[in-house]
Parts: sequence; structure tokens; C-alpha cells
Amino acid sequence: MPLPTAPSTAELRPDRLRALIYGSPGAGKTTFAAAWFAKTNLLIDLEGGTRFLPGEHFVVAPKSYGEFSQLVTDLANGEHQYKTVTIDTGSALVDMADSEAGQRYGKIAAGVVEFGKGVADRDGTIRKDLTRLLATDLGVLLVCHAMRVADEESGTDLFLPALPTGSSGKPGIREFAMGRFDNIWFARKNGPSRDLVLQPNGKYECKSRVPLPESLPLDAREVYSAVKAGCDALNPATPITT
Repeated sequence: MPLPTAPSTAELRPDRLRALIYGSPGAGKTTFAAAWFAKTNLLIDLEGGTRFLPGEHFVVAPKSYGEFSQLVTDLANGEHQYKTVTIDTGSALVDMADSEAGQRYGKIAAGVVEFGKGVADRDGTIRKDLTRLLATDLGVLLVCHAMRVADEESGTDLFLPALPTGSSGKPGIREFAMGRFDNIWFARKNGPSRDLVLQPNGKYECKSRVPLPESLPLDAREVYSAVKAGCDALNPATPITT
């Protein structure tokens, strides 16, 4: 690989948002993600959640992990009109990968393959394809269910993305996704109201790459305005030279 001969300036942009959005069923995760740059957002529907969406959307529904992986290849090639890709959901993606990893070893699921080889195969395959997507200029939204775990230190419950965790000191899909995605947001439903938790607290595992409030209404336009303001605050007006 040749060394660069000219400097580059990084630019944070809302249309390149990389966010893991998790929450309980019915919280509005899919609706929110689908509204993010809807005209250039490809929805990879792995659970059938897009059937409840109003209006027109670009939707593809792979039936196997192999088909999903081919979609990643097509998106990474760049010869398309999409600027954002939404994966709905992470749990369904893991299930697809788990089934195919098990089949490669003649088993019904990765978890029953001896010595953890099937799970390692599954997790490695998912990490590879997510890494390929995140290496592009695409915005990537990963929609996930939530799981509740007991925090022994605080005595309260903590909500986390419902993705498999690692074992024996090795990171799993949850650790990988929470490390690689710039934003981790929790979609919360409280009666008729819905909001998006954007900052970490004692109950929700969250983070935001740009300055954002603790929470906002679960409305794509309002969140976009806040993300854009946060990007503008961090983007340098003039590159610093020496």
C-alpha cells in the first residue's frame, strides 16, 4: 500500500451515521431507522418488521446468511444508489449465521459443535461482514432487541443489546458491535410516548460519538437535527496546518 502524498480532512456527517439501535419490541426501532434518509436507505429485513412500515421503502429480505453476505459484497462494491443500510435485526442475523455455521459441521446449530468451533465460526463470519460494511462510506444502522441483566454492584437492572456475548475471555458479537459502532442508542416506550436514550446512565448502555442530549423524542427529523448540530460542532472549519 503506497503512503499518502496529501493530507485528508475527516468529516462527520449524519448520512454516514453508524448506530446500534436497540429496545423492546414495539418501541419503534424499525420505524425510526427506516425514516433515516429513507430515499437512500436499504432495509435488510430479516424478521419481517418492515411489513408494518407506512409509505414506500427499499426492502430486501435475504432467506439465508449466504444471501446476506452477498448483499454485503454488492453494497461494498459501491455500484448502487444507497447511502445507508439498515440491518433489522441483529438477533435474526445471528440466528441465520448460527444455522449455517452448524451445517458446515453437520450439526443443527453452531452451539452444539464440539469445542466451541461452531460458535467461533459464526461469530467470525458476522464480524467479517460487519467489518466490510463499516469499511465503506455507507451509514450503517443495526437494529437489535434488548435484554435485561442484573447489575450486582448497583442492585438494579441494566439493558443491553440482545447479542451473544463472548466466553473464555474472548469478545463476542455484542462486544464487537458495541465497540465498532459510534453510537449505541436505546429506543424506549413509556405508554403512548417514545424516546431515544442517547447517553449512558445506570440503566441503559449507550454512547454517542457527537455531543447530544441525554434523550430525544423518537423522531428521525429531530434526532437528525441534533446529530447534524453535533457533527458541525466537531468538524473543523479550517484544517490545522503546521
